[in-house]
Amino acid sequence: MNPKVTIILPTLNMEPYIRQSMDSVLNQTLKEIEVFVVDASSTDRTRDIVEEYAQKDPRVSLLEDIKKSTGYAKNIGIERSSAPYVAIVEPDDYIEPDMMEKLYKAAEETGADFVKGDYGAFLGEGDERFDFLKSTSTLSSDYHRIIDPQKDNHCFGWMMYEWLGLYRKSFLNKYHIRHNESPGAAYQDTGFWFLTFAYAESIYLLKECFYHYRCDNPYASIKNPNNVFKICKEYDYIRNELESNHTVWERVAPAYYRGYFYDNCALYLRLSDQGRQSLITETRKTMTEAGEKGLLDRSLYSDSEWTDLSMLLRSGEEFYNAKSELFSKSKICSEELKNKISGSDYLVIYGAGSYGCNLHYLLASNGINVASYADGDERKWGRRQNGIGILSWKECEERFKAPCYLIANKNYGDEIEKLLTDNHVDSGRICKCDIDKLIPQMI
Repeated sequence: MNPKVTIILPTLNMEPYIRQSMDSVLNQTLKEIEVFVVDASSTDRTRDIVEEYAQKDPRVSLLEDIKKSTGYAKNIGIERSSAPYVAIVEPDDYIEPDMMEKLYKAAEETGADFVKGDYGAFLGEGDERFDFLKSTSTLSSDYHRIIDPQKDNHCFGWMMYEWLGLYRKSFLNKYHIRHNESPGAAYQDTGFWFLTFAYAESIYLLKECFYHYRCDNPYASIKNPNNVFKICKEYDYIRNELESNHTVWERVAPAYYRGYFYDNCALYLRLSDQGRQSLITETRKTMTEAGEKGLLDRSLYSDSEWTDLSMLLRSGEEFYNAKSELFSKSKICSEELKNKISGSDYLVIYGAGSYGCNLHYLLASNGINVASYADGDERKWGRRQNGIGILSWKECEERFKAPCYLIANKNYGDEIEKLLTDNHVDSGRICKCDIDKLIPQMI
């Protein structure tokens, strides 16, 4: 059998999760796969479990990560691959059964350098599980069409995860795209992700959720405070890889600095107060230099990102104080929301996407029950999400007595509010929720 896809799993002490991950990989509807598990000398039963799978399924091979570097492990898998396409699955996550088949079909039909899909984040198990729906791009127009990143830099604003995609190996080899082989497992996927977008001439995005990303692995590298400032080293790696090609670097430098700023802001909440001050100093210096060189492209930043960047460039102290105030206000907003809904027997979250899921999790964490989701997308009606149904607002009105609607939609909150009031829903039963203020760092 000639494999069509090579799937790479870099492992280190993944005993609690490896079976679920391996089962999801080996039960793909696309059977022509090879699976490389590259292990960094696990001390639990990870290797024993993988060897069990290898004995039963000849598609599985156990390789050695002799450098104890996730980047090296993934590179070994790419080098050993005998398939035309490569995918990476983190061993504490799992994938949908048809992920490889659908991505492979899309890659073959479009000829794209890589194809990607949407994903979901989750934490907990069984009845305690919470799912958070995620979109790789916030623009619906990005889906199901060929995009050339060399002509349109906006796709550098997509979610920065390498494991969402299937990569054409000839493309990776042509531009010598590999992972940074820095020690450990911290942000090596960032460099790989950026390099693929820097060199790709055609990419394709499917509007389907294929990948399930675990948020509550206590040993995940992102939760290790010692890894926090390694993101700056990863951006050094990206720059070193690209600066030798002046044409490419000049084209992608604005996206590079936007990514640098975005990632550092994402890390901010995980730091101690001293760490936050150090990060502000380092980030402000780098972004100021970029601004002086004319490398800050407003079109690559969201409104809130540009506001934060402008504030940082004016004053590190102003940025620090604003963020501190935001964290304080989130607690106040949470209390205000609880007061507003205290007399309501039935709460309905209007918006069954990422914002709605995060609001649901916030309420559930505070012991507040939600009766249902409402959503304007009729394709979602009748489904269940996080233990409750997704209905139209009309069905919510029929099913629940005077429900209170919590609007959790960043782009269409005003339109949803107007829809409800135009249909005689009392304004006292409508609450527009500013999720960015309620939850400074969403899951």
